[in-house]
Amino acid sequence: MTRFDEYLEISFAHDVAVQRALVETEEEELARAFVGLDEASRAIFLRNMSEAGRASLMAALAGPTGAAGAEEAEAARGALAKRLAAAAKLPLPRI
Repeated sequence: MTRFDEYLEISFAHDVAVQRALVETEEEELARAFVGLDEASRAIFLRNMSEAGRASLMAALAGPTGAAGAEEAEAARGALAKRLAAAAKLPLPRI
């Protein structure tokens, strides 16, 4: 199972990478990635989403996307992990 332990620590750099990865991930794929994902890993993504985004994702999880099979969910988590790794390599924005 894909875990996102490195990003559990709350830090500006990690949150920016998560936010970048979220922008590049369709809601349906994110919902598939959440199937079977542990609560700590879910929290990483949820804390970096807007209230509306979280509500929409939770609604998607309650629907047919939330019933994704194990292989489909693992593939979505792998794709999300790749986006997150790529986003983490980008320079941080200037604030």
